Amino acid sequence: NSGHLYPGIPASDGRGNTVHLALASGDTLAAASARVTENGGAVVGPLVEKPFGRWTYATDPDGNPIGLFEPMAA
Repeated sequence: NSGHLYPGIPASDGRGNTVHLALASGDTLAAASARVTENGGAVVGPLVEKPFGRWTYATDPDGNPIGLFEPMAA
């Protein structure tokens, strides 16, 4: 796993930086997004696709911003 902080969407609401998480091996963005909603969070952004991977934005149950990232297969 890896990650970084990003001062952007959806953190523009004043909650601070967004934590971006690269998904563990074998996991998908769809599976991670489902776990977010199953555990009280919300997916709040559209799916963004680029040649290097795809991501979406979510919030945890307390409203803290999270970016979920799935790299493209090598």
